[in-house]
Amino acid sequence: MIYKNYTNVFTVCTYSYLNLALVAMKSFTENNHTSRNFIFVIDAGFEAISYLNNHNISRSLEIIFFGVDQLSKNYKSIFTKASSYFDSMELCSLAKYIGTDHILSSIENSNLCTYIDADTFFLSSIKKSLEFLKDKSLLVTPHYVEPAYTKSQLLCLRSGWINSGFLIFNRE
Repeated sequence: MIYKNYTNVFTVCTYSYLNLALVAMKSFTENNHTSRNFIFVIDAGFEAISYLNNHNISRSLEIIFFGVDQLSKNYKSIFTKASSYFDSMELCSLAKYIGTDHILSSIENSNLCTYIDADTFFLSSIKKSLEFLKDKSLLVTPHYVEPAYTKSQLLCLRSGWINSGFLIFNRE
């Protein structure tokens, strides 16, 4: 089946944070009814991914789970090497970009891919964001959309002003 009228949405987590990722996906799908859903479980082996995909673990959310074993040979090699240097948090940061390319490299998927952090909760649709992105390659969001004060300024100095917990990529 071709999913061109859908937006791909995905998150990244470790196996121990899978429940949090499922809540994020549920809130997204309840507010955005045309999505193809993916979760990249960075520490799940082939058997665990097969179990997740074959036992309705996502409770009718129609989520496609994938792990390192489902990546291309090149990305599998990069991720495996990175695993010996980086902790889970850093690997999840790498995984959001590898996962985006993994999803967008499939011709059957839509040209749009939305990344959401596993601790994100949606209260409304992202339709306006998707419409804005029609002729653009990437949508990034700031941490703050109002004047920053001392505490939040310090956070921006430490974390940067771009929130990489919500990104939309356009393959076109």
